[in-house]
Amino acid sequence: MRQTLLSLILIFSFLTALAQLPAKPFVLVIDPGHGGVDAGAVRGIFKESDITLKVAQKMQSLIQGEFSQNIEVILTRETDKSLSLENRVRLAEQKKADLFISLHANSSQASYVTGMEFYFKKGIYAPKLPAIEASTAVKKIIGDLTSFGQIRQSLKFNQLLQNQIKAWRVDEKTVIKRAPFFVIEKTSMPSALIEIGYISNLSEAKLLLTDERQQEIAETIAKTIYDFKNLQVLAQ
Repeated sequence: MRQTLLSLILIFSFLTALAQLPAKPFVLVIDPGHGGVDAGAVRGIFKESDITLKVAQKMQSLIQGEFSQNIEVILTRETDKSLSLENRVRLAEQKKADLFISLHANSSQASYVTGMEFYFKKGIYAPKLPAIEASTAVKKIIGDLTSFGQIRQSLKFNQLLQNQIKAWRVDEKTVIKRAPFFVIEKTSMPSALIEIGYISNLSEAKLLLTDERQQEIAETIAKTIYDFKNLQVLAQ
């Protein structure tokens, strides 16, 4: 009886100590689109690579401060430098990111077009083979289920963001789309490519250049990331 009680005390002590260990941080990789020789969309003084970097830096500052909550924030670039798409994906994979966000500013030949667009991976699968080994088939099924989960979570993030945008600015035009953009198609974690507005629209471009608008966008995305992270924790 005494031995059993001692064992229970030891087990309880171990579980208590385990519960007090700091939880693994939620790793967020923010990718400011373009950079360096690749300026992205440009219209006079409005340059996509500059705007996306400023919004990304504001997001990083917000999340590490007000929305910290055990979130580690990593930027794929912190200056106006060139960075290949492959290196952006490689960084997210190396850091074992829980969420990958790529920021961009849109452009259209129609100067009246405005609004924000949110993209998630298309999920391109190889055609089914007529006959494959059982082990290969199992691996493919697991891979497909994993990919489906990532796509579903990516969509969930975009839906949360769309709702957050509507709460922030009722008249803001938003749309969720699927597209095989390299950085979201090749990353293995939930991911989203966010077009924060149209540089080709002069009124919207002027807004995107202001510190106030950049801060509003950063806060809205940061709140969505915080909500998404909490949902992930609850689902565990």
